[in-house]
Parts: sequence; structure tokens; C-alpha cells
Amino acid sequence: MDRLSADDPPVLDRYRPLARLTAAGGERRLLARGPDDGLAEIVLLTSNAPADLQGVAEALREAAGPGLPVLLHGGTGPGPASGTATRRTLLLSRAGKRDREPTPVVPPEPAWLAFPYVPSLTLAEAGALMYGGLPDETLRAVRAVLTGALGRLHALGAPHGAVTADGVLICADGPRLVRPRPRQGSPREDLAALDAVLAQVSPAGTPPPDTAHDPRLPDPAAPFPLPARLVTALARQADHALAMEGATDIGQTGTGRTERRPPGRRAVVIAAGAGLLAGGVAAFTLPDRGSGTGARPAANRARVPEGIAPSALWRYDSRHSNLSYENSTVWAVREGEAALLAESEELTALRLADGRVLWRADQEDVHLSSAPNDSIVPGAPGTVVVAHGTGFVAVSTEDGTRLWSEDMGIAPELSFRKMLAFDRRRGFVLYQAALTAAPEGADPGEHLIAFDYRKRTERWRLHIPVSKSDGLGFDVREGRVFAAAARDGTAHVLPIDLDRGRAGTGLAHHWIPKGHQMTVDPVTRLVYAMGDGHLTAARLDEDEPLWRLNLNDDASRTEESLINSPSTAEIAGLGKVAFTSDQNRTVYAVDPARGRELWRVRLLPDPPGEHVRLAPGLTLSDSRRTLLVAGRAAGVVALDPRNGAALWSFQAGQSPEDLYRVHRMPGDRVLVVNQSSVYALPVR
Repeated sequence: MDRLSADDPPVLDRYRPLARLTAAGGERRLLARGPDDGLAEIVLLTSNAPADLQGVAEALREAAGPGLPVLLHGGTGPGPASGTATRRTLLLSRAGKRDREPTPVVPPEPAWLAFPYVPSLTLAEAGALMYGGLPDETLRAVRAVLTGALGRLHALGAPHGAVTADGVLICADGPRLVRPRPRQGSPREDLAALDAVLAQVSPAGTPPPDTAHDPRLPDPAAPFPLPARLVTALARQADHALAMEGATDIGQTGTGRTERRPPGRRAVVIAAGAGLLAGGVAAFTLPDRGSGTGARPAANRARVPEGIAPSALWRYDSRHSNLSYENSTVWAVREGEAALLAESEELTALRLADGRVLWRADQEDVHLSSAPNDSIVPGAPGTVVVAHGTGFVAVSTEDGTRLWSEDMGIAPELSFRKMLAFDRRRGFVLYQAALTAAPEGADPGEHLIAFDYRKRTERWRLHIPVSKSDGLGFDVREGRVFAAAARDGTAHVLPIDLDRGRAGTGLAHHWIPKGHQMTVDPVTRLVYAMGDGHLTAARLDEDEPLWRLNLNDDASRTEESLINSPSTAEIAGLGKVAFTSDQNRTVYAVDPARGRELWRVRLLPDPPGEHVRLAPGLTLSDSRRTLLVAGRAAGVVALDPRNGAALWSFQAGQSPEDLYRVHRMPGDRVLVVNQSSVYALPVR
């Protein structure tokens, strides 16, 4: 679901649209409150011609004759694989001749159909959610039901004309087809199209066997074999719809009772009989005589209802397909006016207000490496500094022009690893480098190097005896850097003097289990160790654990589950909270002072496949009122950081290899990067 946009009608006769549903069959669908206060689905038709509507309604009426099984779309009544429907009467009210006296001209609203709301997924959505494809038994059931429905329609000499991946809807009790487009195809094309769309969502890439000769044909009386993941998705959609039901109203009287405003237009109504589309009401509207200006009530868009992802403020599509992998960070520059994006061998500045490209700097200007995002930091005001192999380039954030370039003077035996930070007060770029080779058995260690961007020369170099770059925890904004590494059960945490480039005396921590990763949190001054599904913390100056948490769902399970490094923030009403996640796609909120778990939320699992399982990334909004969780194909989930309650979810691409990243921007928005697209989402 998505929020209504400015071009969505706020009122359609006695129906009040609440949100957008996924478009199906090329036509917009809306969730609406109906005249009986129940939920309804509105389909905005692509044609307003009364003749077209009459033809569709006649075909539906004929297809639903006595004794004929019917296929429902969002309606109530007999199921898709069995049952009968009685013939219903087609009612067509035609508008009379228009009066010759002048009347205000009001653009007509689109023709529309209304149905009782039933949660549904397009076949394209269902196939994407199943990652590897729909199970064979589900495909056979879908083919059997839809082949029968098309056969009944073809027997009347009417092709369907809209059998596409988004023209088939999957509901809890079976598949449905969107309304027919008899002028757009032939019966033979319908059957070929059905095979093609089923092949799209099949693990083998081929349609199931012909149901007429398939010994595994599903029992018509058996329940529709819907995979658990799709049941969950439909249940989530139902929850969202119920949350919408009470979110807005047509109007409130002083007594709190609903006051329904009389429609200012006369509706030409076709009541369609049960059939491929059941229980529908089609209508197109004309101006009422004496209806004044025809102004429509303004929709209430003051808040995003719970459960509904906010509409993207804008979307930027790149010609490069790996944005989410190339941009582990997206920098806000120009006083928060622009966002800096790495696009393969280009650097692109997007205006945050509307996503418009402000400038591009290509490989010749910036010398981006094969992992460009690890090579960029904002520099002095109006510049960003890009590292490339053995040198630095400073680029203007105003227009992308190169301001200067300088060899970083790195020793031949060292190789550049990644940029860490820019210290504006001290005037240097902090980066990591490692020995290209080391004697057998020797620890190559890491080098922390400060490059003076004013003098364009190295200021200092510090060798740190650590074996993994992940052992460096730093917070240059606080003027503090801690280098830490665990080795054979002992960790050395060294405070770094950034002015002189020297390591202070650090405490050896002997309590860290062998093989556990570790990090230092400068906010709480805690050392964290993560491994085997456990999170352990100790104070920087104490060689013993302060607390230890078992984050496994099952306390008896001890296999390793990768846990992300905790990040700490001040949350209203809770104080300091440490947030983390694990490979089981569970998000945790922990009181860092006491080691008490505040809440946990288990999300949908990662899709199966060859990719590495990830602990989802966590991003707090600028206001710290929304915690955004991003992983692979399941998309982005927004949680309330106070209690873990789900606020909304956002999903674009759904392939197993999809990776979502969320980047906090100044103010009330975040950028979501997925494959080749960037979405700007408003957050609270």
C-alpha cells in the first residue's frame, strides 16, 4: 500500500479512498471506505466509454450464468474452484440530454469499479516474494483455476485480453483475474499468455504441465495451496488495511458522528453481474446541474497512517546497477542541500529537494576506485576528498570540478585500505593502510595515517598491531579514536592521540571469547564482543564483563550467529539504548548500562540462495523517532525505537540478490538505495 497522491480522487460517490493498492492489469487500485463503513477496493478503469463498460458488464453477466463456476475478484461468494452464481440483472442508467443553459465545466472522474476488499498480491509480487519461484502445487492450482475461468469466457466468444503477471491476483482462497479487455486479444493469446506468466514465477522457468493431462491436478474441494510466506504477506496487508479503516473519515460532526457529504455529481452506474469480476459497481460521473464550482473535499494527508509506507518524495534511476553495493555511505553536502552518490566510476550530486542531478564528475576527474564509496569523505567546506590508489583528489561540491590533486606519499610497502574520517578542526584526512606483504608468521598490523589537506602532505603515521581492520573503533567528532583487536582471548584497546599520532596505554581485556568480534562504542565507552549468538560488554577500564546477553531465540542453540556492532542513541523516555541485529534478521534494543533486553523483533527471513546471509543494517532517523531496518529482498521496515512496534515497510526490487541500504539525511527524510534506484522517503 501507498499513500494517496494529488491525482487520486478523494471521493467517488459514497466511497472514500484511503490508500493506493498495487496497480493490476495496468489500472490503478485504491483501498476505500464503503457506504456501509466496510473496506472496499476501487479499480479506476482505463476507459470511460459507456459502450466499453456495457460490453464488459454483459460478458460478466453471461459468464456467471446458472450452474457455471465463477472466478471472483475481490468479491464474496463461491470460491474460485467451485460453486455457482445466479444470473444478475444488468442495470444501465444513461444520462439525459444536457440542459442548454451554461453550467460549470468539471473534468469527469474516471470510470471505476467497486468490490468488497480482499487482500491480494499480483502474481508478479507473489513470485518475487518467493524468491526462487512458487511451489509446483501452487502453480498447478493457479493454472487449473485460471484455465477453467478463461474457458468459460472463451465459450462466450470473448477473450480476456489482460492475462499478465500483474493481471493475475493471488488471494488466500485462490487466484483471480482482473477485468477482461475483450478488444485486446484472442482466446489463443490468453492461453499463451497464461503459460508465459506462470513460467515467470516457476523455479524451472517453464509453466506447469497441461492440467487436462496432469495426474497431480489439485482436488477442487481442497484448500488453495498457498505458501506460508505469501500467507504472511497477505496477513500483513490485511493488518495495514485495518489500520487504515479508522485513520480518516469523510467528515466529523461536533458530536463525533460521521457526516457524509452529498456527492456533487450524478453517477452513471452499471451494476455488473457476478463472474470474473463479482459484485462490482462501475461508474463514470458527470457534473450535476447547479453543482456550483464542482470543488471536491480536500483529502486528509496530515499524517502517514500506521502500516502504510510513505510515498517516495522522488526517485532517481541510475544506469549503473550496483548502487546499493557501491554506496555503503551517502554523504550530505552543501549544508544538507545535496547528497553525494558513487555511480561506478562517476561521482553524482543529487538535490535532496527533488532528486535532480546537480552535477557529475567522471573517472577522469575523480579517479574513483573499484570500491569508490570507501574512498570518499567530505573535506573542507565546499569539498569532498577522494582517494585513488596512491593519491587524493579534492572535488568541489558546488559543481563537481577538481580543485586539486596530490600524491598521498604512501610508502611502497603499504596499500591503501579505506578512508575513515575527515577532521575539520585538525585539518586532516584519516585513513587506513596495510602492509602489502609481511614475513611468514608476522602480524602485518594496520597503519593509521593522517594526511594534512592544507599542506598536502602526510602529518603522521601510526602502526597498530591489529589483525583486522574491523578492530578499529573511532569517533573523530568527539576527538577520540580507539584501536582494538581481539587475539587468542585477549583484546588490546588503545586510545589514540590524534594531535600527535600516538597510541596511549590501553588495558588488556582477557575476558573476550576466542573467535568473537569486538568493537568499542565511544558513546558509552563500552567494549563489545559478539559471537555465538551472544553479546557481551565491559567497561574500557575493567578487565571483566559488565554483562552478557544470550540473543539466540532458543537458549539451547549455540551455533554462531553473526551480530552487528551495537550503535547507541538517546531515545526519548528510555535514555541511552544500544541497537543491534543478527543474521536471523532479529533486531534488539538493549539497555547498555544494565545489559537488559528492552525488546526484540523478528523479521521475515532472508531469501534462500548463494548470497551471504546478512545481519540487517540499522539507521535511526534524524529525530530518533524511527528505526529503519534494511536487508535484502524483504526491503526496509520502519520500527518504533521505543518498543519495536512496526510502523511501515517499503519494498522495491525483490530478487534474492537485492540489497537495501538506508542513509539518514538532514531533516525529516532518508535515502533508500536499492540496486540502480534511490528513493527519498519522509520519516518522522
